[in-house]
Amino acid sequence: MGGLIAATMLSGRAIGPLVQLSLLSTRYNQAKSSMTIIEQVMSMPDEQEEGKRYIHRPIIQGKIELDRVTFHYPNSPIASVRDLSLTIHPGEKVAIIGRIGSGKTTLERLIMGLYKPTEGHVRIDDTDISQLHHIDIRRNIGCVPQDSVLFYGSIRDNITLGRPLSDDREVMDAANRAGVTVFTQQDPAGLERQVGEGGMLLSGGQRQSVSIARAFLGRPPVLLMDEPTSAMDNRSEMHIKQQLSQLKPSETLILITHKTSMLDVVDRVIVMEKGCIIADGPKHEVLNDLRQGNVRAVQ
Repeated sequence: MGGLIAATMLSGRAIGPLVQLSLLSTRYNQAKSSMTIIEQVMSMPDEQEEGKRYIHRPIIQGKIELDRVTFHYPNSPIASVRDLSLTIHPGEKVAIIGRIGSGKTTLERLIMGLYKPTEGHVRIDDTDISQLHHIDIRRNIGCVPQDSVLFYGSIRDNITLGRPLSDDREVMDAANRAGVTVFTQQDPAGLERQVGEGGMLLSGGQRQSVSIARAFLGRPPVLLMDEPTSAMDNRSEMHIKQQLSQLKPSETLILITHKTSMLDVVDRVIVMEKGCIIADGPKHEVLNDLRQGNVRAVQ
């Protein structure tokens, strides 16, 4: 019996280091994979060109101009935006409508400076966007992308993303305007409620509300919204429409939508097809032309 116990103890001591070595090898491989990913991220091109001095515009008025802009996605022979010219003046409330694939979302990303035009120029307040610092552009343009991207953390963390120093009053104001408090005020966690990875713990409409609150935060002079209510119910959409209708005369709204109900908050409508503008003017005139078939399609 004593020999059996001794053999068991000795085998345990012999195997123990091998188990630790196996665990250490697993951790090493995990660390190596993580470092590879970090190196790939760090080696990616920076938005800022090295050595280039940018113009800082802490406040912009909201004039947006596209001058004969053409944009091709990499390896695509077809232009997503073709020879497009457009001017939006400060304080205008504009809707951009069109079929799927007409170039509306590409136009949004060009205005935000996320894409550089293949040809032509994008200007903000008469200054070429390539001269402006991207931080100033995104501070002054509140953007709601077509796909609401949320990150692991709380609702508050996701609202203040990009403006981490915002105080409680500003955060609550944005949350109220976007309808976030409708589903957080009776939750014990409130704005500290966790959203999960990619916002998986929230519904599609709730994710959009958080994304809209992020855009509202700081009351930027320009709002650029791409299908902001596509996943919302009628009541939530009515709340957003009410907030957009109360924008100041100096605040610019660019609304990309397929919902005719959202056109109530705009005065001007732009119709796009195959990367071109086929109609642009006062809302009632453009909608009347569309109903009567007076708008020609792009060949």
